[in-house]
Amino acid sequence: MRFLRWLCSLLLSLLLDMLFHPVGLIAVVLLLVLHFWRDWPIWWFVGALALWAAVLLLRSRFIDSASRAAARRDAPRKKY
Repeated sequence: MRFLRWLCSLLLSLLLDMLFHPVGLIAVVLLLVLHFWRDWPIWWFVGALALWAAVLLLRSRFIDSASRAAARRDAPRKKY
């Protein structure tokens, strides 16, 4: 159950990130249009989509880990 909750939040985060950063979407859609218009290989579209998703995923994971580290309380100092 915990893994499913993590996966759902990850996918929702990725989809929202894709909506808020349309520059990669424009490039991916352009490659898809060129596939149908000029018969470019579909692998260019799939590769660009995978690369864009991977960059967004890594960036969101980095921000998540940084926010978790910032929210963690420091250990109290020991007096000697």
